[in-house]
Amino acid sequence: MNCKQELLKKISFHTAKIGIIGLGYVGLPLAVEFGKKFRVIGFDINQGRIDQLRICIDKTLEVTKEELAETSQLQISNNIDEFKSQDLTPHIKASDKMEKNKVRNLDRRKSN
Repeated sequence: MNCKQELLKKISFHTAKIGIIGLGYVGLPLAVEFGKKFRVIGFDINQGRIDQLRICIDKTLEVTKEELAETSQLQISNNIDEFKSQDLTPHIKASDKMEKNKVRNLDRRKSN
């Protein structure tokens, strides 16, 4: 079974684990929606934000207190090592690729 098939199987059986980095205007609503059916681990570097979300307060008003309270499969933290089961390889590879493209684009500009 290849990676794609394995992921699709986990999605269909609701056993996929999802990691979301950044719990702001975009990340928090995604985490809440995915957290209705999947185990979601949300990361944010702001400890104050984490503390507020843990007591179901979203100062951005993107999700309601009720929505946060109903998301039983959402875990949040500012410590990325707390949930070592997450495979961050795709994020790391994407970041590396973006950096390489940035360097290439800078090199092209210098040569023009």
